[in-house]
Amino acid sequence: MCQSWLGESPTFSRNLIQKVALMPDANLLSLARDFRARAEEILTRAETMHDADTRRKMREVAARYEKLAQRVEQRSGEADGA
Repeated sequence: MCQSWLGESPTFSRNLIQKVALMPDANLLSLARDFRARAEEILTRAETMHDADTRRKMREVAARYEKLAQRVEQRSGEADGA
């Protein structure tokens, strides 16, 4: 369930890419910063969890936010080269 919410669903990915394609570079970089901030917050909270499985899952969620940030930055770079 978390995987599709975080962009593993082809529909979610397509919709995100379409929205990102229309954004100015400054907005893209802001979005990437927001994704990274969410990742950091989730990692911080994960460290407070006593259950190892919960910590692992939260770290996976944070990694997916980081991946989204990287994708958005790549899209921004593609827009610069266009």
